[in-house]
Parts: sequence; structure tokens; C-alpha cells
Amino acid sequence: MNQTTPPAAAPPLNFTGRQIFALCLIVVAIGSWVALELLADADYPAGQHRFMSVLCIAGSAFAALVTGALARRIGAALLGWALGLLLGVASHAVVTRMQAQSAQDLQTARHDAIERLLRDAAAKREPAALGAGMKNLPLSVPGVFCVLADLNSNEAAKAYAPPEPASTDTLMHLGAGMVAAGDRAATLPQRQLALRYLLSVLVNRDEPARLPQWLELWRRNQPGGRADAVELADEVGWDSPEDCPNNTGADDLGEVFRAWGPDGLRTWREAGFRFTTAQQYQLLEHVFNAQALDQLVAAGVDVNASPYPGAGPVPQTALLPHAEGLGLRLAVGSSADSSIDLDLVAAFVRHGADLRSRDEHGRDACARLKEGLKEQRDDDLPAPDPAQVARAQALLCPASVKTPAAPP
Repeated sequence: MNQTTPPAAAPPLNFTGRQIFALCLIVVAIGSWVALELLADADYPAGQHRFMSVLCIAGSAFAALVTGALARRIGAALLGWALGLLLGVASHAVVTRMQAQSAQDLQTARHDAIERLLRDAAAKREPAALGAGMKNLPLSVPGVFCVLADLNSNEAAKAYAPPEPASTDTLMHLGAGMVAAGDRAATLPQRQLALRYLLSVLVNRDEPARLPQWLELWRRNQPGGRADAVELADEVGWDSPEDCPNNTGADDLGEVFRAWGPDGLRTWREAGFRFTTAQQYQLLEHVFNAQALDQLVAAGVDVNASPYPGAGPVPQTALLPHAEGLGLRLAVGSSADSSIDLDLVAAFVRHGADLRSRDEHGRDACARLKEGLKEQRDDDLPAPDPAQVARAQALLCPASVKTPAAPP
């Protein structure tokens, strides 16, 4: 009796060899290209980069092998995988080469544009026309001043920066041109950011005599030219040049004080500019010793200036972070550093700092001091100086210090 041969079971994937080949070719090519692009942009260590590359290759090979086995077309799957891998690597190489060429072309265009701009500024070209020409530069207007101020941290910026630093006269004329052109050169926030970079140039070059001229540029840059304070109109945000400090919350007044001391602040006031509450708070928050605080107060800074509402009857002032900092210094037993902080806090109190001031959590200076003192200490560190702790508490917690009874 003849026995019929049972039909062979159909493979789980009913694809032809050509279909499996095309599937693996497309998937592996796209996957390889995407993986290479991601790895090229990521800041991974070399060993981790190699590991991830091997993992991507092994993973795609395994996927192709499984697909071929399910369709019983292993040869077609492996061939598609191999060609897809080559195609992905080749595509990545082509794209990388194109990106490098594009970056080189942009770098050359920026270099030439900045050179032309500096030549025009050095020749004292009419300011409004000079500023209007900035609109179509291959680099943002703040980016130009960032490069000229040597603030760009990117090595590529060195290629389009001028070989020799531009003179301060040239840079100031460039700033005047931008201000004269107004919106024809850049938006108001971008012009403000560019002027901040220009101030950094003056500070770095230690040219305090230029400060009145810079302040006048800031005033003329404002709508109506009636500015009485250096305040931002708006945040620059993503419009700020790449690899340049955004400086949205830049402490311009603090930068001037740290560079030129109270003379810089007097120049600021004499030019008709007031100190904003935010600027005063920032100055006081980062003041470094009692002598510097004395200079700030003498220059007209309000020791109780506060841009924050606080939670108590008096808005929070800069005394609060200094009180907690003093507690931290005392907690770790750093006698020399805590002496400086103690003298600074004493100067705050001497100049009339309001001890009722409270932060957003309702803590006054006394509470902030005690929180600092509770900081976990290392057993190897020396104990706090009792005399310094007692003096700090007497300054900031007068209600808790018992007055000795008078002798009969």
C-alpha cells in the first residue's frame, strides 16, 4: 500500500528570498545610519562608544538571522544584513563629509563677514549704515560681539575670530552702529546681550574711563532713550548665540564693582542710572567681606534691598543667606573663614539690616543661622569656636540671649 508524503509545514514567515533580502537591507541600513548618527553626536567615552557600536552590529545581525530562520531564507537574510550594514556606513560617511564641508563654508563666511565689519568700523563708517549691515550676517549680532570679546568657548570660533584683538575704539564704534540701526540690526534683547558682551570687554581690558560711554549706549539703545537703569527688556532665550554665555541674569553692576570698586558704582550713579533692587540684592548676596559691604553702603546700596516678597512682615534680604553661610562655617569648625563671615554679618547688622526679614519658608536670620549650625559634621573636624557661636547668636538672635541680672 502506497503511503503519501505529508506536506511540509509552511514557515512562520511566508516571505520569498527576495523579500527577506529587501527587508533586512532596508531595516539594517536605516538602523545602522541612525545608530552611527546618534553615536557621532553623543559625548561618550571611547570604550563605551565601541561597546555600543558592537552591540548595534550584533543586535542587527541577530535580528536578521532570526528573520531568515523564520522564513527559511537565512542566506538571503544575511546577505541583506551585510549589504544594509555597508549601505548605512556609507551613508553616514557621505552625510558626515557634507556636514564638515557645510561647517567649513559657514566658518569661512563668518570669518570674512567679521573682517569686513571690523574694517568698516575701524574706518568709522556711518554708524546707522554700519549697524544695518549686521542684519544679514551669517552670525547673530550677539554672536559677533561674543567672538570679538573672546567669550565663545567653541574651538571653531577661533577660526573666524580676528587674528589680533580689535581695538576698543573699533568695538565701541561697532556698538554705536548697532544702537543707531536699532531693529534694523537686531531685536532689542539681542542688542542688549551684545552690549553686555561689550561691557565684558571693557572690564577685561580694565578701561573704567569707557564706562560712561557704554552707559550712554545702553540708554540710547532703549526705546525712547529714557533708560535710567540697566534692565533687560526680555529674555534672549534660544536666540542667544551658540556656545556663548546667555547672560540673561548677568550681574553687570556686580561685574563693575568687582573690577573697579566703589568708583565704578559712583560712575554708574553720576551717569544718571539707578541701582535696581535686583542688582543691589545680587551685590549684597555675593559681597565677600565687611570692607566691601561698607563700600557698597557708602556708594548708596540699600542693605535691605530685596526683589523677593518673602513670607514675613519684611521681604527677604541678602542677610539671610549670609546668616546660614555663617552657621555652616561655624559647624565645620573653620575658624578663619567663619571669622570673615562673622565680621560681614556684624557689618550687615551695623548698617541696619532688618532682623525681622524672613524667607519664603518663614525663617528669619536667627533660624537660618541655627540651620547652618545643625549641619552634619565630620568627626575629624574641630568643634565650633564657642566664642564665635555666642557672638553670632548675639547678633542674629538678640531675643534669645539672656541679659545678666543687674547686681543688687
